[in-house]
Amino acid sequence: SGYGLFNLRRRPEILKAFLGFIVPSLVICVAVGILRPHLSYRYVLYPTFTILPVLFVCGSIALSGKIKLHAAFPPACFVIVMTIYTVSFNSLDTRRNGFRLQLDEPSRQLMGFLSGLPDDSLLAAWPAGEQTDLIPYLTGKPLLVTFKAHYASYKNHVLNMRSRMNDLTDAYLAVDNAPLVKLWCKWQVDFVVVDREHFTNEDKAPSYFAPFNKRIESILAGAERTKMILHVPPKNSIVFEAGRFIVVDLKLLSYGRSCPQ
Repeated sequence: SGYGLFNLRRRPEILKAFLGFIVPSLVICVAVGILRPHLSYRYVLYPTFTILPVLFVCGSIALSGKIKLHAAFPPACFVIVMTIYTVSFNSLDTRRNGFRLQLDEPSRQLMGFLSGLPDDSLLAAWPAGEQTDLIPYLTGKPLLVTFKAHYASYKNHVLNMRSRMNDLTDAYLAVDNAPLVKLWCKWQVDFVVVDREHFTNEDKAPSYFAPFNKRIESILAGAERTKMILHVPPKNSIVFEAGRFIVVDLKLLSYGRSCPQ
């Protein structure tokens, strides 16, 4: 890619197209850095993943013109590229080997329990997590907030998702039952999936992207995680427990209180 960038000056037609793409991309990236809309990192990744392949091809073409053994160059390029893809696919991270997330036993038990819940159950879980992403696919149950659902798809979508995430943040990190009861009353959430490590592991405190990060940081700075309701939920509200996962029934947690009309 670096060699391709160096040789773009010799290909004015490609250079013009390249600049026509990269200049507005840079403008958008600067605007995103200032305004901080949701999922802002995407505005950096997408141009990068477009630019690098173009530079790779340009560099390969330029390099082939300098190599005498032209016949051997295409097969060599093919072997190199396929080797890179093969190494990436067969990751050394056994949990992601072959891009297939390997669930541990508590995670499998969690998915099995959630699959057995009534079909009309609405779940809530912290949306930044591998298990959270898999819940709708492995259990068939909807989630109040998912990471991918922040992409705007209808009028006022961003405001709706912001309201959901703010209420979920307040409930997940609550030091009293009121925000959790609100989650049940306002959004009709039936169950909350809790990851104990969010409250017991200093390195795994709940986090999310802007603008929600400020709200989360403010709550965490003002309250001890060990004093939060979901750190040790009331025994009568826990309907599932395995490893680091707990499932809390919000109806039981509300002690039978009726929601305001």
